[in-house]
Amino acid sequence: MRRRGLLIVCLFMADSFAACDVDKKNQEVPVDTVETGDGFSCDPGKEPGEDLEEEPGEAPGEDPGQEPEQDPGQEASEPAKVLERGDCKSCTGDDDCNEGFKCLSLASEDKYCLRPCEEHKDCLPGYQCFQASSVLKACVPNTYNCVPCAFDAPCDEGMCCDFNNGQCKECRQQCDQCIYDSDCAGDMRCFKKAGSPVGVCVEECEKQECSDTTNFTCSPSFNNIQVCQPNDVYCGGCPDGTFPLPDGTGCVECLDSSHCDDGICDLITYTCDYSECPSHLHMCDDGQCHTCCEDAHCVCEGGGTGICRSNFECECCSTCDDSDCRDPYPVCAKVDGVEMCVQCKEDADCHRINEACICTPVYACEFSDHTACTK
Repeated sequence: MRRRGLLIVCLFMADSFAACDVDKKNQEVPVDTVETGDGFSCDPGKEPGEDLEEEPGEAPGEDPGQEPEQDPGQEASEPAKVLERGDCKSCTGDDDCNEGFKCLSLASEDKYCLRPCEEHKDCLPGYQCFQASSVLKACVPNTYNCVPCAFDAPCDEGMCCDFNNGQCKECRQQCDQCIYDSDCAGDMRCFKKAGSPVGVCVEECEKQECSDTTNFTCSPSFNNIQVCQPNDVYCGGCPDGTFPLPDGTGCVECLDSSHCDDGICDLITYTCDYSECPSHLHMCDDGQCHTCCEDAHCVCEGGGTGICRSNFECECCSTCDDSDCRDPYPVCAKVDGVEMCVQCKEDADCHRINEACICTPVYACEFSDHTACTK
């Protein structure tokens, strides 16, 4: 009986394997895999003698929870999104910041995510490479002040963050006057001639050529960033306060309403149309609405009076003295006409860290080989 039973089992198994060995010549339509119920699958399309396959996901040496490899014919998944800019994001530790950024204090007890750097061109427009700690250089705002609109409360499209007061304002376009890179639209930079506190917005050309090679030449600025510098005394070949027409046929008062300081640009005559100034602006002698026409229009916190610049913008009213400043920025200095806390004004300020350190033109302490000053 045992032999007879064993014979029956063998015949049954033989029949099962025979069922898998279907003559391919007679197959017109592929047949789906058939489950045998014992953890294996029977594929009628396989050649005789081929190994039987285990259940998907349970191959030897393979993790049952592992995702199957992608079919070569299947469309590739979308690439990972590029990390958003994370400069000046509020933080309590490095884990709150984008990869590579450091959470550091910046002239206050508040901490912000800062981008490590070696030189100014490593930083976004509006930022400069500064000795942010005793061992690290980082990109900090030109005003040394991380304001909400820098990251935590970003501006709408077409608006730029004012690092002085934290408000959003209309971005300046090419050849518009500016004080900081952050005044300019997109990735443009504020180019200033030597000794001038006011500049004009121009294209950066670190990675691409100037769009207008007739009126601009790509050259390094004072902080070694490649920018499209005007070939003439007038930006774009036009006198101050006017703008070149795209076809190069002449200079006009405006190309869009952003050139009119809250007025409207007539796109037929390319002139600014002003009715009356909004409540926060003043009508100046040039017949246009501006933030200020005189110092009295620049009211500071606490009731003090600021300075109305030649470009009709109020100078930052904040002031400081050494008693207001502390490490890592213990010294009060006037930078581009604005008083702020910095690391040093003279070499002696750096000697508190190391006698071999010197104070650079950007108010940072360094060794003579331009490495960060350490004790």
